[in-house]
Amino acid sequence: MKAYSIDFRAKVLEAYQRGEGSQRDIAARFNVSLTFVRDLMKLFRETGSIQPRAAHLSIHRSSKVDQEIIDFTDRLRSVQPSLSLAQLCEKLAHERNVRISRATLWRALARNRQLDHVIPEAQVHRQRIQPSAHQ
Repeated sequence: MKAYSIDFRAKVLEAYQRGEGSQRDIAARFNVSLTFVRDLMKLFRETGSIQPRAAHLSIHRSSKVDQEIIDFTDRLRSVQPSLSLAQLCEKLAHERNVRISRATLWRALARNRQLDHVIPEAQVHRQRIQPSAHQ
């Protein structure tokens, strides 16, 4: 979707600054979403400009999981091979202040081909609640 023109943005901003209504009223008057008005006001407060932000390009962000984190999880698993992904994530959060999801850790370990011996949390849960054979 194409960004609104600078002229249109200026009209919306000026109407709000003149006190011609709430953000909701301005949105209805100009037939735009309330989110657009809120975001425009926030953009103006933060940057002093109503120029649309640059379009998000697909910039590859580096992973939070670097080789140091991979090595750390390897050391943890060598001491406690039964650690689940959730437990590894908890240890990373507490000991390394790195907060990642189980899925992120799984992908990082998969990229480094280090998945053998990592137990998915669901499997750990099933192991804990297996019914006894005598029921």
